[in-house]
Amino acid sequence: MQLGQQIFAPETLEARRALAEIASLQKQLADREQKLGEKNSDIKSALADAQTEISKIEAKPGAVGQASGLQDAFADMASALRVVEGGDRAVPSQATAVYDESGQRVKAAIAEWSEFKTNRLPRLNRKLSEGNLAPIAISEIEQEVEFLLSR
Repeated sequence: MQLGQQIFAPETLEARRALAEIASLQKQLADREQKLGEKNSDIKSALADAQTEISKIEAKPGAVGQASGLQDAFADMASALRVVEGGDRAVPSQATAVYDESGQRVKAAIAEWSEFKTNRLPRLNRKLSEGNLAPIAISEIEQEVEFLLSR
């Protein structure tokens, strides 16, 4: 029970939150790119670069057979959580090992996501503003995700 709670809160919740924020940001970036059309290749390039960086955080290409990125780490953590919650016996060492390894990957990906929001997004927003496009309001995304996760 204790291990299940440790896996679920805060790590699983933080991973869900980050993935939801990433999905929302990707949608907003695609909307901005669509509004931009064929004009201003500089802004279009900045939007594409941001999409690429976000995709790498979400699903980094790993070695063959090796899971990587936030999406895969979250899936592995959720698998470990299901094993812990679904057993009426001692937690298998494999589940603990999967949790330990995926927890480290989740933390690393969330740190990359936080760095993106803190450093890369403000630069992108300056470019969007220069092109007379609405900047991405990450605080609104965070509030929306918080609302959705609390339901």
